[in-house]
Amino acid sequence: MRRVVCATPQYLRRYGVPRTPEDLRKHRCIRHVGTSPRSEWQFQKGRRRLAVPITCVIACNDIDCSLSTCADGLGLGMFLSYQAAPYIKSGMLRYVLEKFETGPLPIQVVYPHSRLLSSKVRAFVDACVRTLRGVAFDR
Repeated sequence: MRRVVCATPQYLRRYGVPRTPEDLRKHRCIRHVGTSPRSEWQFQKGRRRLAVPITCVIACNDIDCSLSTCADGLGLGMFLSYQAAPYIKSGMLRYVLEKFETGPLPIQVVYPHSRLLSSKVRAFVDACVRTLRGVAFDR
């Protein structure tokens, strides 16, 4: 799963497409606090990690509100790839700065561990792992 930056085609036509993470300083950003707890976004430039300060037009802890604000063209947003995928697929949003994304994030199946794990829980965990390995979360 990736952290992606996206915006509407209309926003990008009006304000320009950021070519480097540093270009974000000139842009309006929508910050989902679950994805970005601070007013900065993380990027990778070669082997170097960058923390780029952003100017937030809105900071929100609700993913649906954050995504719809971005889809309304109010700014660039950073989301997890699976969250933005329906908007990308429909053409409402476009990815930007893909070559500067940090490495993919692992997905974890969390369950109470014990030596006496029930066969139903084990079967469920195994099914989750099989299914998640075959899913494309961002396209």
